[in-house]
Amino acid sequence: NTPTFIAVIAMICLTIYMFYPGIMNADSADQLMQARAFKFTDWHPPMMSFLWFLLNHFSDGAQSMFVFHNLVFWAALALLSFFVFPASNLYRVLFIVCFGLFPTILVQLGTVFKDSSMSISLFLTAVLFLYAEKRKGQTHKAWSDPILWIAIIFLFYGFAVRLNAAPAVLVLCVWFGNIVVRKSFFKGAAIGLLLFCALIVVNQIITAGVLKPIKTY
Repeated sequence: NTPTFIAVIAMICLTIYMFYPGIMNADSADQLMQARAFKFTDWHPPMMSFLWFLLNHFSDGAQSMFVFHNLVFWAALALLSFFVFPASNLYRVLFIVCFGLFPTILVQLGTVFKDSSMSISLFLTAVLFLYAEKRKGQTHKAWSDPILWIAIIFLFYGFAVRLNAAPAVLVLCVWFGNIVVRKSFFKGAAIGLLLFCALIVVNQIITAGVLKPIKTY
């Protein structure tokens, strides 16, 4: 497995070297200013700015979110490579390099936009769901699988970071339901819908009750 880990680390370093400290637009600059001031508006969902506020304690500026995005993406891709090619280091390395350097992927890794936050978070969620689905026959209850609950954290963040993330998140919620309910698609879909509603409620509670954005939208 060592060549695979070396390839992942090399790709992380290459991406950071190419784009550091990350490319921002006016929206991203506005969100960074909100993170620094810990004062939010509802023109953008404030969750990314809140995370940025936390990351700024390590390094203030675009680079903190930029590095976070890349760590999440390359970790997800490494996990996916092990899932697709469990027995071949060569295929895993080729997969990581070709997938990561594909232009439409690489351009998002260099940017610090909420679009990138959403897509990278949902990518990791989907990869973790693959592992949870594979493991569900190995554990007594899928509910007890920690992989599934780590995935829910990133699913929530991907949902909360963009206003139009809901359609993609709904599909992933239905997938979640069918991981925890093994035999009935409709019961799984119902659980997925409940999870989707829970994400809406929790996001609303955190946004309105904790972050309290100024209404400008």
